Amino acid sequence: MSRILSFPRPLTRSQQHDIAFDKLVSTNLWADITRKKEVLRSFGNPTATVKDGREDFTAPGNYVALMFSGTGPLEGYSFSFAIKADAAPEIKAEIHAFHIKSKALLTKEVGRCKIQMYNSDWLSAVYNEALDLIAPEAKPDRSTKTLGA
Repeated sequence: MSRILSFPRPLTRSQQHDIAFDKLVSTNLWADITRKKEVLRSFGNPTATVKDGREDFTAPGNYVALMFSGTGPLEGYSFSFAIKADAAPEIKAEIHAFHIKSKALLTKEVGRCKIQMYNSDWLSAVYNEALDLIAPEAKPDRSTKTLGA
């Protein structure tokens, strides 16, 4: 009696990268992004949600995004801070801003690193840079007077 042997096909470079990104998401990235979501919610932004693009049936992609709506002077804007799989073996961080009425969209890359070099400090640094890009400029309060020397 004969048997058909099956040999596993070697993974292509893109498949290896997908596996590395999946591992990063499951070991660190999902928890780190979820903590950022909880911080946003604790500051009064109940719209903060995390989306895993690998589970999106309509437009799948290798990304994890923290999405939230603007409040105060940023009301009317929606934001997404995304970590995306990029050219193997890298990831990149992007900020996306969308204005609901004008349909304007801004996308800016704020950082990249090799998957094996990822850590929560890198995520915090690029997250802070992204928030600095979208934060409105602070205007001095005219009601306070400065004292002269």
